[in-house]
Amino acid sequence: LIREAKSEMQGKISEESLMIAAKRTFSYFSPVEKYNEFSMLPYYYFLCDLDKNYSKNSKEIASNLKEVANIVLNKDNLIVSITADENIYKTFKENFKIFSNQLKDSNEQKSSYTFAYDEKNEGLMIPSKVQYVVKGYNFKRLGYDYSGSMKVLLNILDSDYFWQEIRVKGGAYGSFSEISANGNMAFMSFDDPNLKETLNVFDNTVEYLKKFKADEREMTNFIIGTIGSMDAPKGPW
Repeated sequence: LIREAKSEMQGKISEESLMIAAKRTFSYFSPVEKYNEFSMLPYYYFLCDLDKNYSKNSKEIASNLKEVANIVLNKDNLIVSITADENIYKTFKENFKIFSNQLKDSNEQKSSYTFAYDEKNEGLMIPSKVQYVVKGYNFKRLGYDYSGSMKVLLNILDSDYFWQEIRVKGGAYGSFSEISANGNMAFMSFDDPNLKETLNVFDNTVEYLKKFKADEREMTNFIIGTIGSMDAPKGPW
């Protein structure tokens, strides 16, 4: 089971490399993303350690799993939802009592987490000939507030600056940027043959924006394109 979970995580890391890299970047400064990231690379490293040291730690592993099972499989905060007709619901209700009677009924205390952060320049190796490059931070930590105009900024960067420098000139399959209302922002490229060059493009974004000029028609197109991504036509379904 440990090796199966490890293999599944290896596949996920290869298939969702950009998402893994982005979450890893956000975990450097966001408490929410730091917590969520524990289910990704740290979890994979944890599985690797279990697999490697299983022979000498098997009893401890079994004991820890039992403890976790008692915490998770618990009536405390249990929510059950079912959608069915009356006959099926009656059967479910009778059988669920059998199941629920086997669950422990203990009040688990909520945990508070305090994370330590440090800025990293980190590279993660996978068996691939392409790269996923991510750089990010939280602009609210720098004293800025979120604005809807930032969505237009993303459109300008993605469709003009990053497209030309990373996609056309750099040969990457694609690139894009992300700015969230919580302050998290990142520049990303995927299936990218370059690393240093792409990071230089990200670093020069400020200089590009300082020199950016667009007439009324061009800005209107950027705004319409932004609204189009938010309010696309919906199908009959």
